Amino acid sequence: MKRLVPVIASLALAAGAFTQAAADEVVKVGTVLALTGPFASMGDAVDKGAKLYVKLHQKDLPKGVSVELIRRDNAGPNPSAAKRLAQEMVVRDKISYLTGAVFTPDAAAIAPLATEAKLPFILPNATTSSLTRQSPYIVRVSLTQWQVAYPMGQWAAKQGNKTAYVVVADYAAGYDTQEAFTKGFTESGGEVTGVIRIPQNVTDFAPYMQRIKDGKPSMVFMFINSRIAALKAYQAAGLKEAGIQLMGPGDLLNDDDVSAMGDAANGVVTGGIYTSNQVDPIPQNAAFMKAWQDEYGSDKPSYLGVTGWDTMDMIYGSIKTLGPKATPEAILSYLSNWKTDKSPRGDISIDPKTRDIVQNVVVNKMEMIDGKMVNRRIDTIKDVCDPWKIVNPE
Repeated sequence: MKRLVPVIASLALAAGAFTQAAADEVVKVGTVLALTGPFASMGDAVDKGAKLYVKLHQKDLPKGVSVELIRRDNAGPNPSAAKRLAQEMVVRDKISYLTGAVFTPDAAAIAPLATEAKLPFILPNATTSSLTRQSPYIVRVSLTQWQVAYPMGQWAAKQGNKTAYVVVADYAAGYDTQEAFTKGFTESGGEVTGVIRIPQNVTDFAPYMQRIKDGKPSMVFMFINSRIAALKAYQAAGLKEAGIQLMGPGDLLNDDDVSAMGDAANGVVTGGIYTSNQVDPIPQNAAFMKAWQDEYGSDKPSYLGVTGWDTMDMIYGSIKTLGPKATPEAILSYLSNWKTDKSPRGDISIDPKTRDIVQNVVVNKMEMIDGKMVNRRIDTIKDVCDPWKIVNPE
């Protein structure tokens, strides 16, 4: 599989092909992440993936060129802090690329700044579909909620589930999940009999789980950021014993959280873009897993570690192709046509029309295998783009 589509080659010529960069040429990459606060584990995972890539791939850059990763903590979600920190890096640090924004509100706050500064802004998370329409300089390397929830709705109905409750966090990404799963499920013959939106600051999920149990659906599809507490409440309320199947997007069972979930995770089905605990891992993941374990010990990377890694792979590819002083327009055109077969996820690409990622959605079931709780792949939904942009054309 060729890494670069033909348009990239022309971009390199248009930007001015170079044979050797000036000595000590530093390309500055700014990132705004939640590194402290209640969701610090999410920002930390992205950060670890990005830093690991930078550590291992300096040799791949043109001679005399290096990358400086400038990290800022907005303890998100915190839109005002995210915008302020991004603006500081634009004005003071003179960054050429911007990444980060774990949460949709943070990315939305930065979007106008990216447009004004003509700054390529790569999203390693922030999964609300409409974000790429909020600035022509946004490119997403993670996923959208529609990309996972819509095909999972179709898949769930095809498995014989007749009724479902949809439980989501009460903000934009949750609304996308609710709408996407509902559309996929009902179009395929299922019926959504209940919807629950849970505020982000909720810590007691027992009353919500009781409502679900009383509704007696055949399954529940859940997208929630406080997933450990929610899964334990699902088990404690007896939903599993009542035969109510729990499904969700892949981050419902992040690999770095599974040990804290215990038996509550057993039997849960998710549809996601990556898991390190595959019983049948893809070859591209082996080197990444070894590098991760060598660097961070026994920790397992979540999909966010992978999106942090892939974000930097995209940026390094741009620098190698266009040089360290490419124009924002040339960089954006490169990023919008990027593709690779080297991601730990396998083959991924960016749709140049939407600047959103195209990738497989892997359906996993959490099971106890050889004394360990692991995700077992039970199906793969191939080459999924963002369905929201098909349903809602510009």
